[in-house]
Amino acid sequence: MIALTPCNSKMLQAFGYDTATQTLAVRFGPGKVYHYKDVPQDIADKMRDAESVGTCFAANVRNAFQFEVVVDEQAAAMPNALASTCG
Repeated sequence: MIALTPCNSKMLQAFGYDTATQTLAVRFGPGKVYHYKDVPQDIADKMRDAESVGTCFAANVRNAFQFEVVVDEQAAAMPNALASTCG
């Protein structure tokens, strides 16, 4: 699992990068994380340093790299945790 760092963006909630696999992980909302494959380190660095993460993502990643949708384990675990405390 790639660690995600929250960001101040209207488009993205959080993102992270795995240098070993060159995978950029992006969470747009709760429940799903998108793994963009073969993203060069410099693009991940641009996103990290960008004034607008969403604009940087749209210009450099969206429609440029293949992706797969994975379950956001952190968000998926939340309903279970709430159910166990509300019963």
